[in-house]
Amino acid sequence: MITICIPLYQSDFNYVQKAVESVLTQTSSKWKLVLVDGSSEPELRSKQWIASLVNPSISYVANEGDKTMAGNWNFAFSAAQTDLVTLLHDDDFLHEDYVKEVLGLSAEQPQSSGYFCGAYIVNSRGGLSQTVADSVKRFLMPKDNILRIKGDKGLASLLKANFIFCPTICYRKSQLDAKPFSSDWKMVTDLDFYQKTIHEGGEFVGLKKQLYYYRRHSENQTSKLTQSLERFSEECEMYSMIATSYAKSEWPQSVKAAKAKSMIKLHVGYLTAKSLLLFDLKQFKRLFLFAFALLLRSPK
Repeated sequence: MITICIPLYQSDFNYVQKAVESVLTQTSSKWKLVLVDGSSEPELRSKQWIASLVNPSISYVANEGDKTMAGNWNFAFSAAQTDLVTLLHDDDFLHEDYVKEVLGLSAEQPQSSGYFCGAYIVNSRGGLSQTVADSVKRFLMPKDNILRIKGDKGLASLLKANFIFCPTICYRKSQLDAKPFSSDWKMVTDLDFYQKTIHEGGEFVGLKKQLYYYRRHSENQTSKLTQSLERFSEECEMYSMIATSYAKSEWPQSVKAAKAKSMIKLHVGYLTAKSLLLFDLKQFKRLFLFAFALLLRSPK
């Protein structure tokens, strides 16, 4: 049984409906669904709609505590009554076989900290899409059909290109801390979780099969933090922390990848060129200065 939690925060009701409906149409019935409301004002429309479904497998709870993204994720994690928990983002939706496939993988790999899968990229209207960054990550990810991310090699692969879409992960609570996510970060909450878990001996197992629909649009957190460059500042801080705090003798590949910051440089470089081509000179200047500073800070 998997508990699928949908953390809400000033959510688009149409997206929430699509997310819930994608759970209702799963080919496996071994799921429970919890909507976790972390909004400053309750999402009454979502709450009332959920109540109207009159489904004992679906519930709504309000988070009265830490309403940061990580705080709401932690609350959702604690609200789940099963060992397996998926945090489905409120603007995404599931492939109909997600629950069936992930339950099968978790039964085969019971020692793992979490289970992930591939994702389709969709736009605001739900149509298939793709970004250059996603294409590069897909190219750089390991080629095995079953992906096992553990130890120095596994962490280094994520630092080269973080190919795990975090909302695809089904977490195994018994293998993790009670509050696995840190509120210290806005963007790299997932990468922080991965590196801590792997550093402490945990592992993630994944399928390349695409069982999740990840929506990219201008109003989501990732897009906003990319535009403001906050994502890159956080990524650089995280990579620098790993490069300096991990023992090079035990984690040589991870330290090398963290120092290189290759994917960050590629992403910033691409966006810099794109902003120039679009004659967005203000954004070009900001990106160019950031890229220049990033190159200056790079190890020799």
